Amino acid sequence: MLHIRDYQNFLYLIGSVFVPLSAVFIVEYFLLGGRRNWNTSESAPSRWWMLLPWAAGFVAYQLINPGGSRAGHQAGPGSRAGCTSCRKAG
Repeated sequence: MLHIRDYQNFLYLIGSVFVPLSAVFIVEYFLLGGRRNWNTSESAPSRWWMLLPWAAGFVAYQLINPGGSRAGHQAGPGSRAGCTSCRKAG
């Protein structure tokens, strides 16, 4: 059976992929001049260097919000309602 917590972790994973990816494209297009010379034809050059800031953003997102590593902590901070290990300790 699927739990809503599994769906939430999936959404965190999607966010950790697409938020940094969007940021890389927005910075390239609006701040680094991509708007003037953005080539989308079949002869467009590869943009492998864009993977570096995306990977850094992915890692930063995972460090800030690791998603599934907080299993059992469904309640807010200071609450012991959703935490099975907190209920055992208290």
